[in-house]
Amino acid sequence: MKNGLLAVLIAFSSFAQAEDLGRIGRTFPIVERDLIEVFKARAQARVDDGTWAKLMNGQTDKMKKYAARPHGLRLPRAMTYSIRYFDPTIELQNDIADAAGKVLFKKGTRVNPFDTRNYTKTLCFFDGDDKAQVEWARTYCFEPEKAKPILTNGPVLDLIKSEKVMIYFDQYSTLVKHFGVKALPTTVRQTGKVMAVEEYEVGL
Repeated sequence: MKNGLLAVLIAFSSFAQAEDLGRIGRTFPIVERDLIEVFKARAQARVDDGTWAKLMNGQTDKMKKYAARPHGLRLPRAMTYSIRYFDPTIELQNDIADAAGKVLFKKGTRVNPFDTRNYTKTLCFFDGDDKAQVEWARTYCFEPEKAKPILTNGPVLDLIKSEKVMIYFDQYSTLVKHFGVKALPTTVRQTGKVMAVEEYEVGL
């Protein structure tokens, strides 16, 4: 009996879904083009008339110019030699745990990276638009085993080609801000458990 009732309900449901209930109001054919097709047509038109190629070439040129001379920070020349010290110690803001959840270092613990490893290279900050600073860097900073030359401003790709050495660029002045560099040229090097930040006077 239950099976017969189920069959009747299914048949009735199918009939109800197929029934023509007529129209309400006037109907019109759909004349709007699919939105994606519209976008495709517009994109193809830009490709066909050369607009897209010009746009891409323009973006490529901008990227090349930026890579050759990124936005830098102009800092004043150091007027005399000076030295100060930077403590790299940090205070943990959260517990540090291992994969099993065991807390290795508690929040508030002070950690100095030089307790476990040393940094042997000298960071050299200089302005690539200042010939005297470039000459100073050439003398003291272009030995890859000992130093890492870092531009804060200037034509980094041109200097890499002319000096035949890897030169880094301080993107967004991140390192300058971190070490509090105020004048150039400046070196930052490890001494004991701190870092010495030294400003050097260069010729006119």
